[in-house]
Amino acid sequence: MTVAEAALVEAIRAIQRSTGWTDAQVAGKLGVSRALWARYRSGKGSPGRRFIGAVSVAFPALGRECQAAMWADVTPPKVAGGKA
Repeated sequence: MTVAEAALVEAIRAIQRSTGWTDAQVAGKLGVSRALWARYRSGKGSPGRRFIGAVSVAFPALGRECQAAMWADVTPPKVAGGKA
């Protein structure tokens, strides 16, 4: 899990704590199983782009975190002369 993905999961956990939602309720909002949400929440899984997209729909306020997580693994292309 990248740092940006971990920050996104932590932001969702903060929402979960503030609302009192169960893991099943959060998973339902995200369109994933409770078991998959538990893996992400515990840091044992790495959310993919599909999950990040679901977060951006379910929790629009987390747009910045979604953008960071979506682009965390993208390496800028090299241009002529070796500079990015």
